[in-house]
Amino acid sequence: MQDIVDEMVENRDTRIQQQFLRFVDPRRDENPDDAWMVLRGTPAQNAHIGRAPVTNAEYAAFKADFAYAKGKDDYPVVNITIDEAKAYCEWLTAQDPEHTYRLPSDEEWILAAGHMPKDASMNAGHAESGLTPVDAYEQSTGVCGGIDFWGNCWEWTSSTNANGLHVVKGGSWNSDRDDCRSEKSDVVRDGSQGHADVGFRVVRVDNR
Repeated sequence: MQDIVDEMVENRDTRIQQQFLRFVDPRRDENPDDAWMVLRGTPAQNAHIGRAPVTNAEYAAFKADFAYAKGKDDYPVVNITIDEAKAYCEWLTAQDPEHTYRLPSDEEWILAAGHMPKDASMNAGHAESGLTPVDAYEQSTGVCGGIDFWGNCWEWTSSTNANGLHVVKGGSWNSDRDDCRSEKSDVVRDGSQGHADVGFRVVRVDNR
């Protein structure tokens, strides 16, 4: 518990600044019914973030030989390295001259998720025996309106620690609930290999 209190004190100014940026950022979501949620508070021009982590079906559209279990189209894709996640983003970018796609930074992920509600229902703490579809806990949404930020699977970010390990966010189905807090940024993984509990979501930036 003391670790959580210390973390809240340490990140207090950052959280206040993020809330301020959300209120004053004039950007609006031009199409609230699509899969991209406006990302307020970031200096990137007209940035949006994926409504959910990239799914098996979405990743298979990029990589034809990617295999996954039948009936799991809407499950988050996992066991993806950082380079493979970046290659997926580059593939999206190549198809869309108006936008660039990339992984979110730690700070952008926090801006999109916001503070985790105390009563949020999520796939964490072994609530399920493994991954679930990304919309299984849709009633718990991030501040941007996106889903599946907490629990189910960790998500890669572009941020690294001093040792070059990538920060992962959000916790997973087998994580303690406390590890799913948006502010928790000390969990890192080796990006050169895939992990069974790490997926990713994508940021889209306007090129104009």
